[in-house]
Amino acid sequence: MPTFEQNLDIFRATLEYLSRTDPIVEYAYRTYADLNILWRAKQITGDTLKGFLASGTVGNARTVNVHAADNLNRKNITKEFWIPPFRHIVGGMTYNKVEMSANNGPERRFDLAKLEWKKARLEVIDELRRGLWGCPTSADDVDSIYGYLYWITLGTQGSTGGWTGYKTRYNDGSTPGTEYNCANLESSSTLNSKHATYYADHQGKLDESLYSMVDDANRKLNFQPPTVFQGSEGEVSGPPKFVSFTSNNVIKVMNALNLKLNANVGPQPSNNGYFPTTGPVLPGGIPLIYVDLFDVNNVSIYGEDPIIGINQDLMYPVVLKGWDFTLTEQDNSVNHLNHDMFVDVCPQTWCEQRDRAGYMISNHPENL
Repeated sequence: MPTFEQNLDIFRATLEYLSRTDPIVEYAYRTYADLNILWRAKQITGDTLKGFLASGTVGNARTVNVHAADNLNRKNITKEFWIPPFRHIVGGMTYNKVEMSANNGPERRFDLAKLEWKKARLEVIDELRRGLWGCPTSADDVDSIYGYLYWITLGTQGSTGGWTGYKTRYNDGSTPGTEYNCANLESSSTLNSKHATYYADHQGKLDESLYSMVDDANRKLNFQPPTVFQGSEGEVSGPPKFVSFTSNNVIKVMNALNLKLNANVGPQPSNNGYFPTTGPVLPGGIPLIYVDLFDVNNVSIYGEDPIIGINQDLMYPVVLKGWDFTLTEQDNSVNHLNHDMFVDVCPQTWCEQRDRAGYMISNHPENL
C-alpha cells in the first residue's frame, strides 16, 4: 500500500499538472461601471440618423376678445440635424486546427480557444468604451464614433453656467479643439440657440463651489433623483435616467466634502450601506460615476476634471440592427488549417434634444 506521503507525490506529479488554469487576461480598464449604465443601445436601421429642432416661435398664441377676427401667422421654424447612422468596430481571433487538436487532450493546461475568444471580446468592449467617450479627430475621420463628447461640448471660458456650447470640437490635439457644426446644424447665440449644450467652467477650483455649479446645472436641465423601486428580492430595478460621470480627483473632493458637511454619512440603504467611498451622490440625488479616462487631461474636448451629466432619455447609444456584438466565422483563405472568428458591433450615439440632454462642467482648456 502506498503511504500518504507517496500519494501526495503522485498528486503533485499528475493532478496538479493536469489542472486547468486560465492565465490572467489583461483588461485595458479596471472598471466598466460607466459602460454598464450607458450601454442599453436602441436598434436602428436606415442611412441617416435625423432629428428636428423647433427654433423660435410662430406667434399665434395671444389673449384676445372672443369676437376678435382670426389672424394666424405661418412661419417655418423647423430645422433638421443629422449624423451617420453607425460606425464599425471589429475584433477577432484566429487559431490553427492542428494546434487546437494538440491542446485538446487531458494534459491541456487551459482552453486555448476560450481564452483567445475572451480576449477578442474584451478588446472590442475597450474600443467601444473609448469611442463612446470620444469624437472624430478631423473632417476626414470617417471611422470614429460620434460619442457623448460630440454632443456635450466646451462652452465659454470662465462661464459660471449657461448654454454656450454651440459648436462641437474635433479631438485634434489643439487647445481647444477645432470648432464645427454639431450634427450639421449651425448654432450661435442668435441662430438656432437651442441647439447648444450647457457648460460651466470650474477653473480648477475643486471645492464647495462645485456643489453650486452642479446644483445649478441639475436644476436648469431638470435632472431629478432616481426613483428607488424595490423588486421582489429587494433589488433596485432599472438604470438611472439621470447620471453624471467624472474623474478620480472630483470623486475624492466630493467624498471629502460630504464627510466634512456630515451629509448622508452613516447608513444609506439606497446606496447599499455607509458613506460612499467610490461614488458620491450629487445635489439632487444624481449618481456620480468614476470614469478613469477622465483622469487624463484632454485639451481638445473637455480640459481637466470634467463632470458630464447625461439624460439617458434624450441621449443614448444606438446600434445597427443585427450588429450588436455579432459573431461571424470562416476558414482562413490563405491557410486552410487556420480558422478565423470575428465579433462586430456597429454603434453610434444619438441626441434628440441637445440643450436638455446633458451638461459639462470642467476646467476649460484655455485655463491650463
